[in-house]
Amino acid sequence: MRPRARVASVLFLATMALVASEAGCDWPYSRPREEPGGAGSQGGDGGAGSQGGDDTGCKEILGCQGDGGAGGQPPPPPGCEPGKEDWEASDACGVFVSLGGNDENAGTPDAPVRTLKRALEKIAEPEAKTKNVYACAETFDGKVEIQADVTLFGGLDCTEKGWPWIGVQKQTTLTAEAGTIPLTMHGGGSVSVRMADVHVLAEPVLASGASSIAAVADGVTVSLARCTIEAGDAAPGADQSQDSNSATRGDDGNPGEGGCMASVTAGGAEPVNNCEDGGEVSVGGAGGVGQPNSGGSGGDGTPGGSANGGAGQTAGGTLCAPGKAGADGMPGGPGAGATALGTLSQGGYTGVSGVSGMPGTTAQGGGGGGGARGVLSSGSPGRSCPGGAKGVGGASGGSGGAGGCGGKGGLGGSAGGASIALISLDSILQFHDVTLKTGSGGKGGNGAPGQPGGGGGDGGVGGVAPPPPDSSGLDNACNGGRGGQGGQGGRGGGGRGGHSIGIAFRGTPPPMDANGLHFELGEPGLGGEGDGSNGDGASGAKEPTLDFASP
Repeated sequence: MRPRARVASVLFLATMALVASEAGCDWPYSRPREEPGGAGSQGGDGGAGSQGGDDTGCKEILGCQGDGGAGGQPPPPPGCEPGKEDWEASDACGVFVSLGGNDENAGTPDAPVRTLKRALEKIAEPEAKTKNVYACAETFDGKVEIQADVTLFGGLDCTEKGWPWIGVQKQTTLTAEAGTIPLTMHGGGSVSVRMADVHVLAEPVLASGASSIAAVADGVTVSLARCTIEAGDAAPGADQSQDSNSATRGDDGNPGEGGCMASVTAGGAEPVNNCEDGGEVSVGGAGGVGQPNSGGSGGDGTPGGSANGGAGQTAGGTLCAPGKAGADGMPGGPGAGATALGTLSQGGYTGVSGVSGMPGTTAQGGGGGGGARGVLSSGSPGRSCPGGAKGVGGASGGSGGAGGCGGKGGLGGSAGGASIALISLDSILQFHDVTLKTGSGGKGGNGAPGQPGGGGGDGGVGGVAPPPPDSSGLDNACNGGRGGQGGQGGRGGGGRGGHSIGIAFRGTPPPMDANGLHFELGEPGLGGEGDGSNGDGASGAKEPTLDFASP
């Protein structure tokens, strides 16, 4: 910053602090950072709690709450606001917390508690005189959950007597293990939370599709001053893998019989493939029967398709025809890539996976082979059966093989995790010299290719006529056709890429004109791959704020 601009900025902020102080609503303007930057704030009304006074100008320009204090809480007692000239750490100010303390302590400057959890419990006790917590400029590891009014002052040097304020040099840090939201605040619309000189830090995550979210505000009024809310890098969504096994293969057709044993020789029986997961049943066509004067035609395979049974041998001697192969199943359509934003909840963010592909269709069974003629009861010139049998059918045809089942659709790719500094659910937010940082959103997972369709069964062998010299003039029956190949399942759609968002909200929009509100955003994740443009997932959003309005 050029010297003249720097001086002008400091003079402007000093003037604003003086105006606020004279208006009786100096939270938290008495100690701006040296270079807060950003536009001046238009304040909103206070949240639930005690109602502020009629400091209209202060409200409209600075976002203060008059005598009620920011966020609907009373201001700290005299001498209990760190950084002001009259600041003096005393037992009357509230509960003090330091990593060097003990949760069995009273929570005084000389005997602080150790954890923020215990500090929050103590200010909720009936005998507590204030709702103030004073934290050392240390790193507190572990999830912090706030469900009641509190003012948290950070940036304090507890190694020095009097707990001097060092917020410009060092903030109090709240963090938690990767995948855990360090700070959650909820209260059904009746809780107000104020924080100053606090750094909320969510660690980068590695678990597939996990998000890094620093803080969640659910139904509360939140006022942040000189705070940093920072999310880490999110994790990519899982790529889905193809089912390595093909769908169920069709059974082979059954063979025909040799004939000369009965008046009608039964053809090869129909094989049945009962496809699971709602697929159609595929049946190979029955083999044509053997009759004394002619052979029967083979049956058609199912489902659908064209007639494919082979013709039987005619009385005039035209030979039978083999069954034709069954029609292949149709491939399944691809699943759509994920494009929806996802959903917000107190537990964080849930992304959108790609849609699974459609299953392939079941193939047609092969046609049955045609049957052959035998010997009439009155005898047939040039044809004879063993032992001189008459009135018997010839050889029968083999049945067609059953068709293969359609492959399952490939699973959709999982959503990439999001990097979100703050989730706001029906909450009122106030910012004063606050920076919201995000990392990178995770890439969406790739959709899996569909499962290969099952192969068709082989056609059954046609019956073989008794050989000479016991018989003469008899022809073999025909083979059944092969079952069709089941259709391959469609590829799954790609998962949506993870977002990189400063404030993801539902309900009241955050104040974009707040004093000194900064955003440092990482890059969003790319969408996962699917089958072409409609199958690819959308990339994540990169936005300072984004409305996740309920559908």
